[in-house]
Order: sequence, then structure tokens, then C-alpha cells
Amino acid sequence: MRFGQHLLKNVVPEWAGKYVQYEELKKIIKILKQQMLTGPPAEWDVGVSLSTPAPTNAAAMPANQQKPDASDDEGIDGAGARLETLPGEALTQNDFFKTLEDDMDTVKEFTRLQVRQIRAALASADRMVQAGQGAAQNILIGAKEQVDAVGSHFLKLEKYVNLNFTGFRKILKKHDKNLPNPCSAFYIGRLHQQEWVRGDFSDIIVNISRLYSLIRGDGDNTVAKGDGAQDFMRKTTKYWVRPEFVTAVKYMVSQRLPVFLFNGTDGATSDAQLVNSVYLDNSQLELYHGRLDKTPGAIALRLRWYGTGEPELVFVERKTHRDSWTGESSVKERFIIKPKEVPLL
Repeated sequence: MRFGQHLLKNVVPEWAGKYVQYEELKKIIKILKQQMLTGPPAEWDVGVSLSTPAPTNAAAMPANQQKPDASDDEGIDGAGARLETLPGEALTQNDFFKTLEDDMDTVKEFTRLQVRQIRAALASADRMVQAGQGAAQNILIGAKEQVDAVGSHFLKLEKYVNLNFTGFRKILKKHDKNLPNPCSAFYIGRLHQQEWVRGDFSDIIVNISRLYSLIRGDGDNTVAKGDGAQDFMRKTTKYWVRPEFVTAVKYMVSQRLPVFLFNGTDGATSDAQLVNSVYLDNSQLELYHGRLDKTPGAIALRLRWYGTGEPELVFVERKTHRDSWTGESSVKERFIIKPKEVPLL
């Protein structure tokens, strides 16, 4: 399925007009390519010269004398049909860039509006939950329905963001494939700086989890302080989750269990934490292969720090693998050093 069809199939009807204009941008690319292949307008052909070569188009054919092969347009409209424009209606690269910029602004403002609405709905649900503590059960039931609606809204917004992000990337790739003057590197850099791409909205999941926890009567969530024992044993199960499904998984968990909260270096509470690891090994990669093969007693050595920006503390960690059937448990040991004490290799 082509992305244009995929986008059309997944558009939220009430949000129509707030998505990247993928088909319109594709049409502009097609027109620009056609203009490039057919050469300058006819009124420019004021004469000929017997001592200079005739002008050619991008396909190295005489301008205005050879129709481009239909396969040249494949990937633009799927059929290779020419799109004629009236005299004086020629498009320029600026038409493409302006449409692209306008669409980015549309997505930014619409996402910002939706996030405000979600946070306002959460605040309303919070007031309902507080009023329902020790009161009639139907108030808590109504609060849960409102939190459910907020969660669905948030997941719908994330899908909207992912569709637009993919649409911008694909149309920029298509532009660079079909036209000179590549621009995707610049605009993808701009794309990654967009508030709706790089923004952290984890506070929404944290509040959803907190409200579900209060409705269930779980009590306060556990907050990791980062000052626990330095030698400890634990059992974990890890899963691979595609980035676009992470929020859905968090939401499903929050409906049943309170999320484990972290205190960030800035004092803010979050449901996730960036983990940075540098693993140490020799040139034969003995430690890596030992851990990969789960050799009894295999160790891993690493430097680890948490959060973004410059670290304040660095953990030196050693993990020792033990097979569970032996009755022993794997152990992680660590101690803290200052960042300036980490040798630069």
C-alpha cells in the first residue's frame, strides 16, 4: 500500500485538514520535475544559433523535442501521466518549501492544542477522583471513564504524530530522488527539532497511572531515589517494543499496575529514564561473547550514567551471570565515581 493511501485510510475524520498534505506535495514535485524535463517556457525560444549546441533537458535530450519516458514519473503518481500547467502557472521550489513549512506549523499548533486539551481533561478527572475518595462509588466509575477517554485521546494523538512524521520523511526523500538541490538533510534536521517530535509528554502517562492507582486504591506509587544498595540481585524480563508502540504499552500497564517513577536530575518525576552505558572489553571481545553465550560466571564491565546532559555521577558496574538451575542468582555490583575520574580513551 502506498503511503498516500495509508495516510488517507488512517486519517481521523474530525482531524481532517490537520495532516501533512502528502498528495499535494507529491503533485508539486511532479510538476517541478515535468518543468525540469521540458525545459524553459516556449516564449524563451526566441532564436537559434548555428555555432552553439541546442539546449537539452535533464535527460540530455533536446528541450521541448522529446517527451520524457513514462517511467521517469514512476513513484510520483504511479502512472507516469504528464501534468500540464497553463502559461504563467509554473511552480517553483519555493511553492514546495512553503507548503512544507505551512504543514509543519499546522501539525505543531494542532498537537499543542490537543496536549492542552488532554491535560485539562486529566485535571478534571483528578478533581473527580479526589471528590470520589470515600464517597459514592459511581463518582469513581465516572472518573475512570474520563481517564479511559483521556488515554484513548493520547494514543490517537501519538498515531497522528507518527503518521505526519513518516509523511514528512517520505515526501522529503521523494523530493531528493526526483529533483536537484536536495533538501531532506536540512528539513529532517528541522523536523527532529519540532516540539511535537522531541517534546517529552511523559507527565501525561504519569498522571494517568496515578489516577488509575487512586481509583484502584493502590496507594502512592514507588519512586526510585537512586540511593539504594550498591550490590543487589534482581530478576527482570526484557521486551523489544517499537518506538511508536511504547506509549500504548505504558498505557496498558498503567491500567493494571502503577508505573515505577524516577526522580530526574532536575527534580521532575518521570516514568522513564535515559540510560547511558559504555561496555569495557578486550580486543578478543571475551566478555561480550561470554555474556552472549551465557557462560557460567561470565561477567560484563560497564560505565553507566543516567539522564541527559553532563552526568553528575558515573557507576562502575560488574554483572556476573549465574544459571538459575544451579540455585544461584546473577549479581550486579557497582560503585560510584565522579565523571572527571573516567579516563578518556
